[in-house]
Amino acid sequence: MTSGFRGDPSRLRPPSEHFRCRERIVEDQDNFDHLAVVAFECSVGHQEGKENVLLFYCREPSCGVLVDNEPAAEKEEDGAVDPSFFDPGYTLAGKTGFQVWPGSRLVVEALTVPQSSDPDDLQKWQQRVSKGAFRVLELGSGVGMVGASLAHAGCQVLLTDLSTLVSESLIPNLERNSISSSSGEEDAPPPEWMTTYLPALPTSTADDSSSSDTSKTTLRIGQGWVAAAALDWTRPLDNQLSNEQCQVDLIVASDCVWLVSMLEGLLDTVQSIFETSKRSPTLLMSFQRRDPDKPEETNTSKMFTTVDRVMEELKAQEWAVECLVWHPVVYHEEDGKRDDSKEVFLLQVNPHQ
Repeated sequence: MTSGFRGDPSRLRPPSEHFRCRERIVEDQDNFDHLAVVAFECSVGHQEGKENVLLFYCREPSCGVLVDNEPAAEKEEDGAVDPSFFDPGYTLAGKTGFQVWPGSRLVVEALTVPQSSDPDDLQKWQQRVSKGAFRVLELGSGVGMVGASLAHAGCQVLLTDLSTLVSESLIPNLERNSISSSSGEEDAPPPEWMTTYLPALPTSTADDSSSSDTSKTTLRIGQGWVAAAALDWTRPLDNQLSNEQCQVDLIVASDCVWLVSMLEGLLDTVQSIFETSKRSPTLLMSFQRRDPDKPEETNTSKMFTTVDRVMEELKAQEWAVECLVWHPVVYHEEDGKRDDSKEVFLLQVNPHQ
């Protein structure tokens, strides 16, 4: 039994044959990040006869991301303590940022790999992304798959997450994917809005993740640019990002509010960006169904977020919400059965004017 919200059948978007992912267990640990155990790759910029890929090192295999015939990594359970546990400011929410989730794949495919059946409102976003010089602020960037892919397509992307994710995952992954532009603009200066940082803030504790000084590196990936900054949704936005960094056209959040506390923090942060930006940004937010089996428990959990709760909270903000596209998430059970009942949705959210 699932919750009340269902995806419009006309908005069902199958995986694209021009977008492929794969992953493998890292064997030669000495040549990789000390905590990376999985190498995850996704294709970008489809060209006939040539495969371009982005590479991300993760601490865990992806979950529900790969489709049939895509190589998957199976990590052996060794009983060791979770390495993320020793990160400064460790949280359960932050731990999940070290792997790839279905919402990231849906966002990348929907925005960068057009299909002839795509609805008109999605095609408009695809056109804006492909034109370049499009400002994007990503919330909960994780390993950086979404932000790097959008940059490769031509966007200017500021990726944000908790400071431990920025230093241990985002910056290394952005650096390894930094490649020369094919447009002949290698010597062009970075966009000014991405390089306007707040002064480093004094921290009172070792696990304070609010410092916006985590990274001051702006890199070119493909046709676009990326930069990374620490952002904690439980703290005031204006203490972490500069006014210029909030002047964006699009806010992206990919499947990063599975806890109720995360949803509340995200909505507060988005509201602050809506109020600060003069460019009238839109929020594109993916979210995967993880509803309980018992319908009476759908919106009673004090810990886990459901699809209905997301929709209710977005509308409670008096924001306009529309589901652009969705598709089933396939899980293969230990007994060989296939479960495709957990859809992932891409929502378009705008503040009412």
